[in-house]
Amino acid sequence: MNILLCLHSELETSVLRVLEGHKPPVVVVRRCADGAEVLASAQAGLAELAVVDEADRTLVAELHACGVRVVAVPRDPAAQWARNTRCDAVAPPIAETVVEAIAAFRDAPPPVCDRTVSRHSQEEGHLIAVWGTPGAPGRSTVSRDLANVLGAAGSTILIDADTRSPCLAQLLGCNEETSAIVAVARRFNHGERVATAVGDNVEQVASFAFLAGLNTGARWRELPVAVVDDLWKHIKQSWPMAVVDCAAECEHDELEYGMERDAVTLSLLAAATAVLCVSSFDPLGIRRLLRQLDVAHELGVQRSHVVLTGARSSRGRAVDRRQIEALLAGRGFESVSWLRCDREHLEQAVMRGVTHDEIAPQCGLSHDMRNLAEAVTGVPLPVRRRFWRRRQYQHAAAGKEGALASEATFPQVSLRAVVQASATARGTDRMGM
Repeated sequence: MNILLCLHSELETSVLRVLEGHKPPVVVVRRCADGAEVLASAQAGLAELAVVDEADRTLVAELHACGVRVVAVPRDPAAQWARNTRCDAVAPPIAETVVEAIAAFRDAPPPVCDRTVSRHSQEEGHLIAVWGTPGAPGRSTVSRDLANVLGAAGSTILIDADTRSPCLAQLLGCNEETSAIVAVARRFNHGERVATAVGDNVEQVASFAFLAGLNTGARWRELPVAVVDDLWKHIKQSWPMAVVDCAAECEHDELEYGMERDAVTLSLLAAATAVLCVSSFDPLGIRRLLRQLDVAHELGVQRSHVVLTGARSSRGRAVDRRQIEALLAGRGFESVSWLRCDREHLEQAVMRGVTHDEIAPQCGLSHDMRNLAEAVTGVPLPVRRRFWRRRQYQHAAAGKEGALASEATFPQVSLRAVVQASATARGTDRMGM
């Protein structure tokens, strides 16, 4: 059996002395100076086992991908990194014990590099990926407001994992761009518990905890895919609700050392319990949506839910909505969530650095966001019907049908209701509340 050694000098010398008389023989093909040399030797296929006194999740995952098992020999026996980085074995810094750990893997098969994500279980929380089309359809806005709605129903965390154009820190009015997700990735990569790492870096905003993303997309290399894969699993185990904003781009573009530009997005789409495909409600947005749904199908994305933003309540738009729903139904999407246009309040929220619900908690868009939260998670949320009935009565008494049409709830009306509304000569839409 061929092995790689990367130990401090005294222990390395003792291990070599014990291995000299070991039967059957164990060949030390290289004495490495650091983890980079260990990885290079493993990629060259020189050994089946690596013995190291320092490693992180990324190095262990890359060694496993090369078919090399890892024996960790921490200098401090109380160190937890060896157990938290998925090493195959942990041995104390005693030469005889290290050799015994090496001999135990003589006939062991090579490790299996498995990046598949386990199915959602009842013990895990909801991990909602807010994805969608390119062209700023409102993914970050949907992420922000959805997390605020879910936070009112239970413990929720919002994570900015956009590696292209992160902006949630600005939308939420954070004073400092800390790139907290990088700090979490580093600490988690070195074996620290994710709950501790995240807990030290989140910021409480409105009704949810917020983990800020990169301050620039150019830092995407600081989020290793091996770390991110495990991060989503621990997030689902630690939080009942997690909303993650990600980039629209998700192409496989393998570079040197197996790095991919959109690895974080691809990892999230595979791990998410629900994927929201956000698009704008216009011809260009629908065209991009159809293309993005094809991409999702190619990637094997499951549990996706279409969200259309910028919808307007008018009879002409109701016909457009019916045609879009029929088009999406032909592709297997029976349920579509519509978020109406409320540009004035959304602009106020951006200028103040708060959520939309803090600006206009009773408007139609807030009602739509609650419906979206219920559709995605199945968690019942209170609906403020009493307010809407009073508002409708006030508008009708004042003869403000146009204002009512702009503020009323955009319902999920049936085809029959649309036909009946179109057949009337009344100027306002019929909307079931």
